[in-house]
Amino acid sequence: MSELAQSLNHLTKLISLFDPDQSHPVVNALDQVAAALGAQMVVLVADGQIRESPGLLPSDRALVLQARGHQPATLELGIGVLDTTWLDLPGQELLLVGRIGQPFSPAERDLVAAFGRTIQIGSKGWRALTAERQAHQAAMIRATHDSLTGLPNREMALEQLSLWLKQGQQQPQVETVIAVLFIDLDRFKNVNDAYGHVAGDQFLITVARILHQLVGPQDILARLAGDEFIVVCRYDLAYQALKLAERIITEISIPINLGGRLISHSASIGLAYANPRDTADSLLENADLAMYEAKQKGRQCVINFDHGMRESAQQRSSMESELRRALANGELECYFQPIMELWTNRISGFEALVRWIHPQQGLLNPADFIPIAEETGLIVDLDAQVLEQACKKITEWNLVCPEKLLTLSVNISARSLLDLALSDRVASAIKTHQVQPTNLYLEITETALIDDIELATTCINKLESLGVRMAIDDFGTGYSSLRYLRNLQVGVLKIDRSFTDGLSVDHGDGVIVKAVIDMANALNMAVVAEGIETQQQLDVLKGLGCEYGQGYLFGRPLNAAGTEQLLKTVWAGVSNSR
Repeated sequence: MSELAQSLNHLTKLISLFDPDQSHPVVNALDQVAAALGAQMVVLVADGQIRESPGLLPSDRALVLQARGHQPATLELGIGVLDTTWLDLPGQELLLVGRIGQPFSPAERDLVAAFGRTIQIGSKGWRALTAERQAHQAAMIRATHDSLTGLPNREMALEQLSLWLKQGQQQPQVETVIAVLFIDLDRFKNVNDAYGHVAGDQFLITVARILHQLVGPQDILARLAGDEFIVVCRYDLAYQALKLAERIITEISIPINLGGRLISHSASIGLAYANPRDTADSLLENADLAMYEAKQKGRQCVINFDHGMRESAQQRSSMESELRRALANGELECYFQPIMELWTNRISGFEALVRWIHPQQGLLNPADFIPIAEETGLIVDLDAQVLEQACKKITEWNLVCPEKLLTLSVNISARSLLDLALSDRVASAIKTHQVQPTNLYLEITETALIDDIELATTCINKLESLGVRMAIDDFGTGYSSLRYLRNLQVGVLKIDRSFTDGLSVDHGDGVIVKAVIDMANALNMAVVAEGIETQQQLDVLKGLGCEYGQGYLFGRPLNAAGTEQLLKTVWAGVSNSR
């Protein structure tokens, strides 16, 4: 082969080394130069630093950098005395080739020059192609993965699920169960509200890590949006998917350390199994519907999808739209149930209860619409409307009340309680309607406290600074701690009607009610027994020392007009007795 042909052959091999699939093309190119010239050392210097150096001992690097200024024809290094050829390249780059015992011919120096330019051009091209490929890969990752957790996103999960479903349809003889777990973190909004979005993001990252440790290597774990995750899995038996869901429920319930705070939380999971007619979208929708049912059944549980859930979902959607309209059109109305002083049989105050005067369905009770309001967040506006209406009416009645001022109890949902703007709304209602703050009681449930005790404490303290008092509704059915009751300065405990119902038939209920009354007295709290319907229940409660009560024995909830008529009748009787 001629010298020219050999040179072209070497250059062709050199160019081929700068393929984008090569991971270290420059090192490989310098090795090729060394092989072509029989050199013991090839060094590439860029920006005053040795970039690559096949054959150069680490101890000789400083000597090479010192020599690059005057570029000697020979260089004595640790490997021996080398004849050298130096090539200055554009952009402050330098190529040095060293060989022992044989000076470079002019033709070899020309070949080194060709090698150097080829390496420089090939390296720039490789870097550009690599950067383009990396940018494309990064764009693909952004398009298919969640930026916060690094998990696959909805689109990628659905694509893989579609592939699995198609494989199942094409191979019906393979008995594999495909399941989707739709995971929603319960009350995640409270974490964001209490600790900020940075902490909320860290919370989601931690949950994603927990889920990743629980799922199998072949499972698809994805984050859909917000606090929603899905797991797509394939098993031989259906119960294996249920077992996975139960493990997730257990692990997620373990408190997470977030900035030195232990955050208690839970998850609700909807589980849907694929059938031959399912698409990826329909299967995901089924799991979502099942997850909603898990929320409705108290959260922190797993519910399997059934087809009746779809009809329920359509009804909920319709109800939500109608409830939004009702809030805007003033269709929600306050009803008032009297709270009695049991020893005097006089009205002490009222509890404000909400009713929906539906244009087509008539009077709707809270059980018909409050769950939808809580789920959608409309409960906050609903609570605000009830507070305004009730404060307006109690002020009107107290202006003409011949006796001591009537108290007003207004229910506050867990979502409203944990809203930091609640105290401003209450302060505005007090000022607008000239309500005596000490006569206003805000009723909350024990569950509302346990959801996030720290945030609840902060909000309650702000409310108490206004002078209003707190009441614990349905006491005895939740998880109250006596320490919380003491620290929160609760003014009233309301004994749940389930205990009142059992007073005449279950001695145990009487013991519980007596214990609650004694505890309340020790903590300087008033006690209201709910659900009093019979004279026997009233007599037992009075015998146990209960001060206040409410229930159908004294009167059903009435609208404002009916309550005014009741008060006129009562006050007329008071005047006649004097």
